[in-house]
Amino acid sequence: MMKSVINPNIFRHTAVASEGFNNLCTIVHPLRKEGEYTGEIFLKKQCMGSFQLVINEKSESTQADIDVSLFDPLNIRKNKGISPNQFEMSTDGYVVIYASGHHNGVHVRITGSGDQKDSEEFDTRKLGKDDLVVFRPFHPGKYKLLNRLAGQEASFAIEEKKDGGYINPAKLEPVTIPLTTKGFEIPENKILPFQAMVIKPDIDCSLVLEMEKPRGKKKKAS
Repeated sequence: MMKSVINPNIFRHTAVASEGFNNLCTIVHPLRKEGEYTGEIFLKKQCMGSFQLVINEKSESTQADIDVSLFDPLNIRKNKGISPNQFEMSTDGYVVIYASGHHNGVHVRITGSGDQKDSEEFDTRKLGKDDLVVFRPFHPGKYKLLNRLAGQEASFAIEEKKDGGYINPAKLEPVTIPLTTKGFEIPENKILPFQAMVIKPDIDCSLVLEMEKPRGKKKKAS
C-alpha cells in the first residue's frame, strides 16, 4: 500500500502520538460513502490548510495520499508552488495521511460537504476499528507502545545495525500488531530499524510510541 522510502526527517524523532503525529506515523482510513468531503490540517491549534476529497465509485484511484507537510506555508513558498487541494478515490479506497517533513503535533479532520456539510466523517485523533496506524521508528533502543484510552501497554526493542549496515527498508516485511481488548499482540522477534509496524485496532484507541532507553550510548562519568 505504501512505498518504502527513507525519509531523512525521521531521524528527528524518537516518539510519536497518533493524536498529534509526526513523520514516524502514517494513518490509513477507509471512506466508503460516495460524496464530497473537506479536510482540514492542523499543526497543534493552527490550521495549515484544507483540501477537497471526492469519493466516486467509478474512480480508478484506490488511494488518496495526503502529505500534511505540503500544506505548510513555508514549504509552499520555498518550493514556489501551491499545496495539493483536490483528491479523488473510489469507494473501496483508503485515505493515507502522513508527514514527510519535520512537523510534529499534526492532526487532520475530514467533514462532509453538500447535504452532509460539517458532519464529521473522520478525525485522526479518534481512531478505531478499520483504521490502520503505521509506525516506522529508526533509532535502536527499548520502546514502549501505549493505548491511552484503555491503559494498555507493551514493550519491544529495535536492534542496532549489523556490521554489514542496515537492511534495505524495501526488503523488510511489515510487522502486523493487532490491538484488542486484551492488549497489543507483538511478535517475540525484535523490530529492525525502518521496519514498518502496522497496528490493527479492533477497539477505539489513542496510540503513543516512545523510546524508553536508547542503545549504543554509554553514560558519561560524573
